[in-house]
Amino acid sequence: MKPNRSQRVRVIVKAIVLFCIVLLGVSLASCRFKPGETTLYIANESGYHLDIYADTVYLGEVLYPNFNVFSLFLGSHAKEVTVKAVRPDEEIVVELTRTLVPSEPYHWYIYGVDNSDFF
Repeated sequence: MKPNRSQRVRVIVKAIVLFCIVLLGVSLASCRFKPGETTLYIANESGYHLDIYADTVYLGEVLYPNFNVFSLFLGSHAKEVTVKAVRPDEEIVVELTRTLVPSEPYHWYIYGVDNSDFF
């Protein structure tokens, strides 16, 4: 029994969608930073500097110690960051996610123990 035209069209559409999903996944995986470039470990203390290539990431003073709120300053050719973990007794783990368009320095506020919001 031969498949009818609508069944063949569905199979072709599914194949195209699957191909696009795989292509998107490969392209996203290839544009990520290498592990050594991706994760920053910033000590949980005031005024700690860490240079990333030509860019400087500065962890400012602890604004609200009880809430683990920190100010993070990035230079003009900065990377956008995502906070992976903030623990009072551990390092702050920051992951570079993508390069920002060079502009004025960015000022980020990092919130939370299990969560983070940026302003």
